[in-house]
Amino acid sequence: MARNYRDDVLWLNNNVSNKNKLTADLRNDIPPIPFTGDPWAKVRGDSTLFIGINPRFQDSTIPPNHKEFGPSISSINRFHSGDESAFEEYVSQRRKYFTNGMKYGKHYTFPGKMFRKHWYGVENPWINHVQSMDAVPWFSKTDEMDLDSLLDAYSSEDMFLDYRSVFEEVVQLIQPKFIQLNGKKPRVIFEELYGIDEFQPMKTIGKGCHSGALNIGGKIIPTVAHNFSGTFSGLNGEKEWDTMYDEWTGS
Repeated sequence: MARNYRDDVLWLNNNVSNKNKLTADLRNDIPPIPFTGDPWAKVRGDSTLFIGINPRFQDSTIPPNHKEFGPSISSINRFHSGDESAFEEYVSQRRKYFTNGMKYGKHYTFPGKMFRKHWYGVENPWINHVQSMDAVPWFSKTDEMDLDSLLDAYSSEDMFLDYRSVFEEVVQLIQPKFIQLNGKKPRVIFEELYGIDEFQPMKTIGKGCHSGALNIGGKIIPTVAHNFSGTFSGLNGEKEWDTMYDEWTGS
């Protein structure tokens, strides 16, 4: 939160874009998000950490007027001006995403249904059982990032080293029982950084489904991964999620 996110996005757009693109198309008018939902409310040791590629801007409202981004922009600007209370205000906004009417769009609806069916028999698993994060916390409308460039940046750039610290602290806090990586980029990045062994492709389903384990701060966490849900090649539909979970758990 203390970083100048506009400068970070400028660097990212110039250095991690796909080779055939002039820019990675990340938004410099929306702050990055460290997490979505309340990690302090998760059932420690019996929760899932769900990690996507990066947050998608899926609204036509200009960011300062947006119900999620407007308060974030205001809090961060005040924090940079010396108002230390704005830090807790911003963290509170991220914690209450699923409980205060801030949630919008359909991104969390279907995964929530699958978590409810397979793991957590509650109305809304995102509140106490599933924590959402992203491999890249900056917003965009499309994914125009180059994977090799991201891997290099993750190991060398302060912005990613800072974010890795946040990620590791969330893991330490919630002690997840599982990690689920939604997208090829999250799988390759976290396998490279924290993987014990090479992830193994699943036998009963394609769609980029792999399984393995991550070692984060000395904690070994079973991990499942798949292509980004909602895309043509992604893990889509209840039957595909059922097949992936059934092979992963041996049921």
